[in-house]
Amino acid sequence: MTVLPLTLLAPDLTKNPPRDPYQMLGRYNILPRTLDKCRAQLCNTAAGYNYKCDLDDVFFEFTNICPEEFKAYVALGEDDLAVLAWVQLKTSHLSEQQILAWSYENREACPVDEEERSLYESKRLEKCPDKLYILTWFELVVAMDEAKYS
Repeated sequence: MTVLPLTLLAPDLTKNPPRDPYQMLGRYNILPRTLDKCRAQLCNTAAGYNYKCDLDDVFFEFTNICPEEFKAYVALGEDDLAVLAWVQLKTSHLSEQQILAWSYENREACPVDEEERSLYESKRLEKCPDKLYILTWFELVVAMDEAKYS
Protein backbone atom coordinates (compact mmCIF):
# COMPACT_ATOMS: atom_id res chain seq x y z
CA MET A 1 0.00 0.00 0.00
CA THR A 2 1.51 3.21 -1.17
CA VAL A 3 0.77 6.85 -0.50
CA LEU A 4 1.36 8.92 -3.64
CA PRO A 5 0.65 12.49 -4.63
CA LEU A 6 -3.03 12.47 -5.47
CA THR A 7 -2.30 13.92 -8.91
CA LEU A 8 -0.49 10.69 -9.82
CA LEU A 9 -3.53 8.60 -8.87
CA ALA A 10 -6.29 10.81 -10.25
CA PRO A 11 -7.45 10.01 -13.76
CA ASP A 12 -7.89 12.86 -16.21
CA LEU A 13 -11.54 12.42 -17.11
CA THR A 14 -11.21 15.00 -19.87
CA LYS A 15 -9.34 12.29 -21.81
CA ASN A 16 -10.82 8.99 -20.64
CA PRO A 17 -13.88 7.89 -18.68
CA PRO A 18 -13.68 6.59 -15.14
CA ARG A 19 -13.52 2.83 -14.78
CA ASP A 20 -16.79 1.24 -15.75
CA PRO A 21 -19.22 0.17 -13.03
CA TYR A 22 -18.64 -3.52 -13.76
CA GLN A 23 -15.03 -3.33 -12.62
CA MET A 24 -14.37 -4.60 -9.14
CA LEU A 25 -12.04 -3.65 -6.34
CA GLY A 26 -12.08 -6.55 -3.97
CA ARG A 27 -15.65 -7.82 -4.09
CA TYR A 28 -17.17 -4.40 -4.77
CA ASN A 29 -18.28 -3.20 -8.17
CA ILE A 30 -19.00 0.54 -8.48
CA LEU A 31 -16.11 1.27 -6.05
CA PRO A 32 -13.39 1.73 -8.71
CA ARG A 33 -15.58 4.18 -10.65
CA THR A 34 -16.51 6.09 -7.51
CA LEU A 35 -12.83 6.25 -6.55
CA ASP A 36 -11.85 7.56 -10.00
CA LYS A 37 -14.49 10.29 -9.87
CA CYS A 38 -13.56 11.26 -6.32
CA ARG A 39 -9.86 11.55 -7.17
CA ALA A 40 -10.63 13.47 -10.35
CA GLN A 41 -12.87 15.90 -8.48
CA LEU A 42 -10.17 16.48 -5.88
CA CYS A 43 -7.67 17.25 -8.68
CA ASN A 44 -10.09 19.27 -10.85
CA THR A 45 -10.00 16.77 -13.73
CA ALA A 46 -13.59 15.48 -13.40
CA ALA A 47 -14.76 16.85 -16.78
CA GLY A 48 -18.42 16.91 -15.88
CA TYR A 49 -18.44 13.61 -13.98
CA ASN A 50 -20.02 13.99 -10.58
CA TYR A 51 -18.67 12.39 -7.46
CA LYS A 52 -21.54 11.26 -5.25
CA CYS A 53 -24.00 10.77 -8.09
CA ASP A 54 -26.87 8.28 -7.86
CA LEU A 55 -24.58 5.37 -8.75
CA ASP A 56 -22.03 6.35 -6.09
CA ASP A 57 -24.88 6.61 -3.61
CA VAL A 58 -25.71 2.95 -4.25
CA PHE A 59 -22.24 2.10 -2.94
CA PHE A 60 -22.42 4.53 0.01
CA GLU A 61 -25.87 3.38 1.08
CA PHE A 62 -24.91 -0.30 0.98
CA THR A 63 -21.63 0.17 2.85
CA ASN A 64 -22.96 2.87 5.18
CA ILE A 65 -19.81 4.90 4.44
CA CYS A 66 -20.18 8.67 4.58
CA PRO A 67 -19.24 10.17 1.17
CA GLU A 68 -17.36 13.05 2.83
CA GLU A 69 -15.38 10.63 5.01
CA PHE A 70 -14.54 8.59 1.90
CA LYS A 71 -13.45 11.74 0.08
CA ALA A 72 -11.25 12.80 3.02
CA TYR A 73 -9.56 9.39 3.05
CA VAL A 74 -9.04 9.41 -0.72
CA ALA A 75 -7.50 12.89 -0.44
CA LEU A 76 -4.67 11.37 1.60
CA GLY A 77 -3.30 9.84 -1.61
CA GLU A 78 -3.68 6.18 -0.73
CA ASP A 79 -3.55 3.69 -3.62
CA ASP A 80 -6.44 1.40 -4.61
CA LEU A 81 -5.40 -1.42 -2.29
CA ALA A 82 -5.22 0.90 0.72
CA VAL A 83 -8.63 2.34 -0.13
CA LEU A 84 -9.99 -1.19 -0.41
CA ALA A 85 -8.50 -2.12 2.97
CA TRP A 86 -10.12 0.99 4.49
CA VAL A 87 -13.49 0.12 2.91
CA GLN A 88 -13.21 -3.46 4.18
CA LEU A 89 -12.51 -2.18 7.68
CA LYS A 90 -15.55 0.11 7.47
CA THR A 91 -17.74 -2.73 6.17
CA SER A 92 -16.65 -5.52 8.48
CA HIS A 93 -20.32 -5.88 9.46
CA LEU A 94 -21.06 -7.19 5.94
CA SER A 95 -20.46 -10.82 5.02
CA GLU A 96 -18.73 -11.81 1.79
CA GLN A 97 -22.03 -13.38 0.71
CA GLN A 98 -23.86 -10.07 1.21
CA ILE A 99 -21.23 -8.15 -0.74
CA LEU A 100 -21.21 -10.64 -3.62
CA ALA A 101 -25.01 -10.67 -3.80
CA TRP A 102 -25.04 -6.85 -3.81
CA SER A 103 -22.48 -6.73 -6.64
CA TYR A 104 -24.52 -9.24 -8.65
CA GLU A 105 -27.73 -7.26 -8.12
CA ASN A 106 -25.99 -4.08 -9.29
CA ARG A 107 -24.84 -5.74 -12.53
CA GLU A 108 -28.38 -6.89 -13.27
CA ALA A 109 -30.29 -3.81 -12.08
CA CYS A 110 -32.86 -2.44 -14.53
CA PRO A 111 -35.36 0.37 -14.16
CA VAL A 112 -38.17 -0.98 -12.02
CA ASP A 113 -41.04 1.47 -12.30
CA GLU A 114 -42.50 3.99 -14.72
CA GLU A 115 -40.48 6.90 -13.30
CA GLU A 116 -37.17 5.01 -13.55
CA ARG A 117 -37.97 3.67 -17.03
CA SER A 118 -38.78 7.18 -18.21
CA LEU A 119 -35.52 8.55 -16.78
CA TYR A 120 -33.55 5.66 -18.26
CA GLU A 121 -35.07 6.05 -21.70
CA SER A 122 -34.65 9.83 -21.80
CA LYS A 123 -30.96 9.47 -20.89
CA ARG A 124 -30.51 6.73 -23.49
CA LEU A 125 -32.19 8.78 -26.20
CA GLU A 126 -30.19 11.89 -25.33
CA LYS A 127 -26.73 10.34 -24.89
CA CYS A 128 -26.70 7.15 -26.96
CA PRO A 129 -29.83 6.79 -29.13
CA ASP A 130 -28.25 4.11 -31.33
CA LYS A 131 -27.87 1.72 -28.37
CA LEU A 132 -31.23 -0.01 -28.61
CA TYR A 133 -30.07 -3.27 -27.04
CA ILE A 134 -29.05 -1.98 -23.60
CA LEU A 135 -31.32 -2.76 -20.66
CA THR A 136 -29.44 -2.38 -17.37
CA TRP A 137 -28.23 0.73 -15.57
CA PHE A 138 -24.61 -0.43 -15.91
CA GLU A 139 -25.07 -0.89 -19.67
CA LEU A 140 -26.42 2.64 -19.91
CA VAL A 141 -23.46 4.07 -17.97
CA VAL A 142 -20.96 2.28 -20.22
CA ALA A 143 -22.81 3.36 -23.38
CA MET A 144 -22.90 6.96 -22.19
CA ASP A 145 -19.14 6.86 -21.49
CA GLU A 146 -18.51 5.44 -24.97
CA ALA A 147 -20.65 8.13 -26.56
CA LYS A 148 -18.86 10.89 -24.64
CA TYR A 149 -15.40 9.79 -25.77
CA SER A 150 -16.12 8.63 -29.33
